[in-house]
Amino acid sequence: RKTGNVSIKERDVKVTIPPGIDNGMNLRLQGQGADGDPGAAAGNLLVQIIVDGDNHFHRDGYDVHTESSITFVQAILGGNIDVETLHGEVEMKIPQGC
Repeated sequence: RKTGNVSIKERDVKVTIPPGIDNGMNLRLQGQGADGDPGAAAGNLLVQIIVDGDNHFHRDGYDVHTESSITFVQAILGGNIDVETLHGEVEMKIPQGC
């Protein structure tokens, strides 16, 4: 059994977050962990993902949902509304009688 000192080193690491990642998933960054024994490669760095909630969007698997209100008149006669998307605001046509 080995005993010894533990040292904590702090450094910045750039991580590319892949599309579709979800809360609780882990990313393994090969060779970015602690130094290995003399002559050995560095270990891996495991990064656990915690996804913050959003006031406007919510996820359902790989789908992203949002809600927009329309008036009673728009529901009957149709019209256009502005809807916030992940890439900015777009104009959406509301069909008559929806």
